[in-house]
Amino acid sequence: MLHMVETMFVGGDRSAARMWSTGLGPGSTAAPSAPVAATAPPPIAVDAPLNVSGPSAEDLAAGDPSGTKTGTANDVVHADPAKPLTLIDLVNQAGQNRIAINFVWTLVTGFLVMFMQAGFAIVETGLCRAKNANHTMMMNFMVYGFGLFAYWVCGIRHPDGRSCRHRNVGWRQPPQP
Repeated sequence: MLHMVETMFVGGDRSAARMWSTGLGPGSTAAPSAPVAATAPPPIAVDAPLNVSGPSAEDLAAGDPSGTKTGTANDVVHADPAKPLTLIDLVNQAGQNRIAINFVWTLVTGFLVMFMQAGFAIVETGLCRAKNANHTMMMNFMVYGFGLFAYWVCGIRHPDGRSCRHRNVGWRQPPQP
């Protein structure tokens, strides 16, 4: 065993160098010590009060021209206003923020589609003769209404995977029979 350790160390193996640094080099008779059992971290008390604070009422009354006093611990909604801020309050606030961001993004993309439809109508009206402008504009807006209705009837089921059992349609796993 000793010869093997020396050979590995001379050969440049770093694991042998670790053995030397732990006292298991040539001439050492000590057996390797038993691994130390890892202690489990203490459980997190999710309903314990957190030691955080935001700006004081006097600071807020002085104004906030730079915006550094906004979005602090004072703005988190407490489950019980009589109790201090807890980890559960922070997790709930993060979940509500996620839902709000998703909802706002959906609205913004819907508004973009509406303005794109109006832009297409204006472009198409500008490319036709004046006598057909009214018909072209009305046709564009009617097609948009028909598209919304068709999406409501059959297309709304596609994004969440309720329309069929294929894995490539929608994001949700289809129910197993």
